[in-house]
Amino acid sequence: MSVPALRRAIRRRRPRLVCIDCFDTLLLRGADHEEDRIRRLGAAAETALAAEGLEIPRGAFAATRIAASHAVYRSAARTGIEGRLAQMLTLQCLALGIDPVWATLLENVEIEQEARDLRPNRPLAELLRECRREGVPVVAVSDMYLSGNAIARLLEAAGVADCVDRVYASSDHGTSKRQGDLFRLVLAAEGVPAGECLHAGDCRVADFEIPRSRGVAAVRIPRRLVGAVRALRRLSRRFQGEPAHA
Repeated sequence: MSVPALRRAIRRRRPRLVCIDCFDTLLLRGADHEEDRIRRLGAAAETALAAEGLEIPRGAFAATRIAASHAVYRSAARTGIEGRLAQMLTLQCLALGIDPVWATLLENVEIEQEARDLRPNRPLAELLRECRREGVPVVAVSDMYLSGNAIARLLEAAGVADCVDRVYASSDHGTSKRQGDLFRLVLAAEGVPAGECLHAGDCRVADFEIPRSRGVAAVRIPRRLVGAVRALRRLSRRFQGEPAHA
């Protein structure tokens, strides 16, 4: 489905609450592999640390960040508790041999890099503004290691902070859309029954199948071309013997 399809669904269902996914839905990424983005982030982080008098080997940031991310993701899969950026950065500082107090600087560098990499989905943003003007609240719901406050900063940087009333991030609440419990939490916090909420996002499972299984109407807004490019790049990495996770 597309943004026009979402518009039709809103007109037809007249929900009391609209939930929207953030990344690859309201905030759009390119088709880069996650590890390519981390390498760009690494260059910026190494420059920022050097400005504070901390020299780390070239490429060390990217390598330790990838390893820390994998460790946090594995823990989340085992415990069911969503990972947080603070966990990743603390592990990374320890791996780099620097004081974890520098995690705050690294977090700011990461948010600034994300802001440079992301662009707004303007047609969707305008539709969400229309919802709010008509008195329908809009909340952003994201399965993401960034905090809700960090995501709000990215929405502000992209010029779409006025599209949403609140942000719910899995990292803040220890549960996710994919698990289903984040939808339950959002509905309780907003005081809206599942049958009067409409959710939209790009992921088939987390943004379509799971909310529908919880009684929430859902519209999928896939990025088919970007998805195809990412799949091809993962396949290419596999043939080259590199890690293939997205």
